[in-house]
Amino acid sequence: HPVKELTILAVTQNKGVTQLLLPLQNDSLNRSVLTAAEKNKLDSTVNKTIATVQGYISYLQTMLDDKDFVFKNFRLGEEKYNKLYRYRSGSDIPPKMMYGYAVKEKENAIKKMYALSVGLWNRYFGKEAIPSDSLLLIKRMVDTISFQHPENSTYIAASEKNVAHILQFIKDRKLLHIDTTEKLIVTAMPVNHQSPGASSTVIPSAEYDRTHVCYYYIQPLDNYTAAKREVYLREYNDYTIQVRDMHEAAPGHWVIKYHMQQNADPVIKNTLNLFTNEGWAVYAGTMIMENGYAENNPELLLMYNKFHLRDMTNFIIDYGIQCNNMTREEVIELLTHEAFQQESAAEDK
Repeated sequence: HPVKELTILAVTQNKGVTQLLLPLQNDSLNRSVLTAAEKNKLDSTVNKTIATVQGYISYLQTMLDDKDFVFKNFRLGEEKYNKLYRYRSGSDIPPKMMYGYAVKEKENAIKKMYALSVGLWNRYFGKEAIPSDSLLLIKRMVDTISFQHPENSTYIAASEKNVAHILQFIKDRKLLHIDTTEKLIVTAMPVNHQSPGASSTVIPSAEYDRTHVCYYYIQPLDNYTAAKREVYLREYNDYTIQVRDMHEAAPGHWVIKYHMQQNADPVIKNTLNLFTNEGWAVYAGTMIMENGYAENNPELLLMYNKFHLRDMTNFIIDYGIQCNNMTREEVIELLTHEAFQQESAAEDK
């Protein structure tokens, strides 16, 4: 039996696949240099593919519409989770120990955010009394600074500018080698990659693609309501978006995926260890900040620690849901009150 939540996601993303395939017939195919016979053959293949995907969507939707269909519980339980964690991480460190570390690191990040918020208070609130509740103080500061954000029309362009600036910073400080022949294109995320909570992702060059082009996809906001778009832009404000671009693009996921593809071993080249991937992105962001990227910029440091809180709460939530029966309400409470996320971002998570 499938998991209901993943079945819903499969319907959404496969609808995106059909939206990608349909323009092939009216755009790419017509502009191609293929012969008429080749175009007809490809057109027929695309039609069959679309029909197959649509049939699969209908099959999944039938399950979702059937009130008597029994879906599998998405919670693994501690025993299965421990096995999965060991296989994925390749580590003998028990996840319960990592859970304890994540909780401790969350508390350390909150302490740093408190100190930064106190230092920024007069700049934003003048002589108004500082709240005695440390979490309330941080939330108020984060919420206020979050109003500094790009517009919808400049949101993707802001990331493109950030990536160029970060790459130049890495080059000037000689922090690591980046192959300048590998082109990173920042663009809107295709519909088949979109999902709740997915703000951005990096797609490296394909195995046999010799163009050396990598795509950094950014979630477009055009289909959001005005209210949801505003909340989203506050979450990815002028400061947080820089930290996200470090994590997702350079020197984070893009760099490690590039080096992975240079390996001669086809298994290593095409098999990404999720722990190594995320671990490098977290470390690389920290490295950039420690080398002076946020120098004289306490707002950026504050949002960096907020983003780092997301790393900790991601694991706390993952372990909590799978092993401790953490509820949806508890997840939203943690993300909004101790990780200072916008409520809509917490609901997407």
